Amino acid sequence: MRNQKEKNTCSICLEPGDGFHFGAQACKACAAFFRRSVALKKTYQCRGDGYCDITITDWISWCFEDFVNLELLQKNILFRHFYTPFYMMEGAFLSHIHNRSDAVVLPSGDYIDMNRLETFYKNLEDAQPLSKEQIDDIFKPSYDMHRKCLILPMMSEKLDLFEFFALTTLLLWDTGLENLTDQTIEIGKKNKDQVMKELAFYMKTVKSIEEPAVRVGSIVNLLPAAHKSTRRIQDDLEMTQVFKIYTPSQEFYNMVNGNF
Repeated sequence: MRNQKEKNTCSICLEPGDGFHFGAQACKACAAFFRRSVALKKTYQCRGDGYCDITITDWISWCFEDFVNLELLQKNILFRHFYTPFYMMEGAFLSHIHNRSDAVVLPSGDYIDMNRLETFYKNLEDAQPLSKEQIDDIFKPSYDMHRKCLILPMMSEKLDLFEFFALTTLLLWDTGLENLTDQTIEIGKKNKDQVMKELAFYMKTVKSIEEPAVRVGSIVNLLPAAHKSTRRIQDDLEMTQVFKIYTPSQEFYNMVNGNF
């Protein structure tokens, strides 16, 4: 575990960081700036000679050119099936890097304590109808499965940031989805092949692993686990709605279930 006195460097402004935000080491100020920029759809102007085109969409285009160039329907299909598995996988990765196998760390820095689930499952409008013991009986098995399938394997493999990004790419380009065009499937296969080549090179050259194929197999095995955790959390969320155990926002409910 990293010494608490050591501070990460923000990858944007190079000041002391505050952990991972949106998949990168960042300080609170830069994370808040990015969050506001996306949420409010802000645009910016160059403060120099005015030649720079500074927009969020341009930044995304530079990083994800193949995805941006897809038809809108194709993007929607990929993203709807990507968001919640990524949410589960990122939470497990954050738990791993913070050495918290007993908690699911959220991108905001908040966390769900697996030993005190009643503090998370609250209904703000009505009194909580269930006791702590009942909440544990209903939801603890899902968190135990998430811990066993994702958090502990990431800790055991000591999954690093580059490997996590590789998994993220493989998760996004799911070429087995229905209604994808041949062109999208071809682009997805190209991106996945490239990632696998770079991952093998990284493990052999940078990490000096004697049998990179074995480690690649172990890491890629985390993808089915992410989908398994996704199905479980979707079922649990439906249960909270029916019995009014917890009041998530409608936006969160729709995002988790791919209703967008």
